[in-house]
Amino acid sequence: SCALEAMGAGVMDVEGDYHDLGVFFDRISKYSRIINVSGVAINAVGGPSHSIHSTFTATTFVYDDNGGASQ
Repeated sequence: SCALEAMGAGVMDVEGDYHDLGVFFDRISKYSRIINVSGVAINAVGGPSHSIHSTFTATTFVYDDNGGASQ
């Protein structure tokens, strides 16, 4: 049997404009490894830059040919 196994997770903390965040998510969606983004929070950053601040958790997965069984 085969399974997907969570390889690791990390909290990401990024700042930029809304378009930059969209480009970032688009780029990670094209990775060969599965990356799940969850718990996305987006907040405005004060000032004339019109920046946003975002935090989220990114979890990577790998394909396990052994179905999670130890060898």
